[in-house]
Formats: sequence, C-alpha cells, structure tokens
Amino acid sequence: MPIHHPGPVAYLPAQHIPAPLPVRDPWPARLLAGGVGIGSAGLGVGFLLQTLAAATTGLGLLVAALGVIYLLKNSSGGSGRGGQGAVNVSVNVTNRNR
Repeated sequence: MPIHHPGPVAYLPAQHIPAPLPVRDPWPARLLAGGVGIGSAGLGVGFLLQTLAAATTGLGLLVAALGVIYLLKNSSGGSGRGGQGAVNVSVNVTNRNR
C-alpha cells in the first residue's frame, strides 16, 4: 500500500524582533488600572452582598408568612389545645329552694 506524503512545506525565515527600548515606567497608567480594578472588585462584592441580602430578606419574609399561616390555622380561642373547633358544654341547673 503506498504511503501518501503531503507536498513540500515552505518555511519562512525567522523574523528579527527588535528588543523593546527602555521607556519610563508608566506609573500613572498602572495606578489608574489598579484603581479601576479595585473599584470593579468592590462593585462586584457590593452586588454580591446586595443579592445575598435580597435573597435572605425574601427567605425571611416567606418563613414569616408561613409562620403566620400556621398560627392562624392551628390557634383557637385561648384553650391551649390548638384547632379543636366547637366545644360541647353541658349545664345542669337544680333549684333546691323550692
């Protein structure tokens, strides 16, 4: 079985890249970039905390609403036994003075 080889490959000569010239340290640009980075990180943390606060507030309101519904469902007029409904009362009256 014959082996197929790709055609000839053209190699480009290595290009000469000049060394970078020494320049002044761009400290204002670095300070600005650092400030923008720190500000962005702070903004991200702020959004994270705001989202967390909203989620916990929503969860707390849901738990409170469910608690009120549970108390309304299981409470009665002060008998201590929750949710009993009607109470049977029997009264016997005798008059011994007659």
